[in-house]
Amino acid sequence: SYTPFCGSEIKGEEYDPETVEMVEAGLYIVTASGIGNYIGSGTAVLLISQRDLADSSINAEILDVTYNGEEQEPEVTLTYDGTDVGDLNDTEYSYNIDAGEAVAISSAADCNNNFRGIRMDTFRINPKELNDVDFTAVADPYEYWYTGSAIYPVVVVTDLDTNKVLTQGIDYRVSSNAVEPGYYKAEVVGMGNYMGTVMVDFSVVAKTGPEPATEFTLTVNPKEWTYVPSPQVS
Repeated sequence: SYTPFCGSEIKGEEYDPETVEMVEAGLYIVTASGIGNYIGSGTAVLLISQRDLADSSINAEILDVTYNGEEQEPEVTLTYDGTDVGDLNDTEYSYNIDAGEAVAISSAADCNNNFRGIRMDTFRINPKELNDVDFTAVADPYEYWYTGSAIYPVVVVTDLDTNKVLTQGIDYRVSSNAVEPGYYKAEVVGMGNYMGTVMVDFSVVAKTGPEPATEFTLTVNPKEWTYVPSPQVS
C-alpha cells in the first residue's frame, strides 16, 4: 500500500521492483508472499520524506527588475531535478520598492505532497537610468548672476513615466564648472533609485549696474524748521 502525505491511502496495487518506481513522498508498505516452492510472506516499510524547499538541490528562477516607484513582485519558479515543484502558497515579498536587493519568500502549500517548508530568494531592483526620453530636466531659473564663484543651477527633473518630480540631493545631484558669464551645461547625475546622467542648459549673466543698496543715509538740512503757512525752502 502507499500512503501519501497529502491524500488517501492507496491499497492493493501489485508491486514489481523492475517496473515500479517509488518516487512520490509518503509511506510505502510492500508485502512479498511466497508462491510455488515458497510459502510465507515478508513485509518491507519504506518512508520517502518530503524535501524541504530550502534544500540546495532546488533551483529558483527569478528575474531582476528596474525601479518604478511601486512594489515589485516578479514571478518565482522553483524546480527540482528539472520538474516544477508546484503547489506553493502565494509568494511574499520584502524590500521590494527601492533599488537594491529584494527578497521573495516561497512556501509549500498544505496539499504539497513532495515538498515542505519555506525558502527565501533574492532578486535585484536596478536603479532607473536617467535619459532624455523618459525624463525632463530643466534649469529653473535659466539665468544666474555672475558671483565670481561656481554656479550650481537649481534643476527640476521629472520622470515622465510616473509624473514624479525627483528630489535634488536624494534622487540626483548637479555638477557644474560655471564661473564666468556665458552659456553652460550642468551634469545631472542619478543617485539612489536612479543612475546615469543628463545635461541641462543654463547661463551666467554679467551684472551691468551697481549692486542695489540695502542701506542708505538721509540728511536733512537745516535740522530745525519754524512753522509758517507757506512751504519752507532750504
